Amino acid sequence: MSSQDMNSIRQSAIPVFKGASLSDVAKTQGMCVHRCREYLHKYCRRVNRDVYEELAVEAAVRGVGSPTLSQLRNFAEEFLVSHDPSERHNLSVQAAVVSRLEYQLRRARVRLAVMGFDQEQASSAS
Repeated sequence: MSSQDMNSIRQSAIPVFKGASLSDVAKTQGMCVHRCREYLHKYCRRVNRDVYEELAVEAAVRGVGSPTLSQLRNFAEEFLVSHDPSERHNLSVQAAVVSRLEYQLRRARVRLAVMGFDQEQASSAS
């Protein structure tokens, strides 16, 4: 991927992480919403593959094709910090750690639910 392509992808993804809607970003970039969403996913996959892949697995378990916009925004700190050092001053490292731990907890709960183990069984076992 050329640096020009990556720059285009970055210009589409960063505003979405900062709260802009996909349709607004698509309009300003002169593209359709579908392309803007595609760029957002490419950006996430490229700058922090580990987090993106974990989100993709969680989406697959739920029967969804890819991580939702809200899921990606929940991990915006990790996608932005891992790519652009100039964004670091806007983000709290502690918030990124907490987000990561919350995600791991949700993921563990999904795995337990898939295996048929729920919180009621855990309460009665202790």
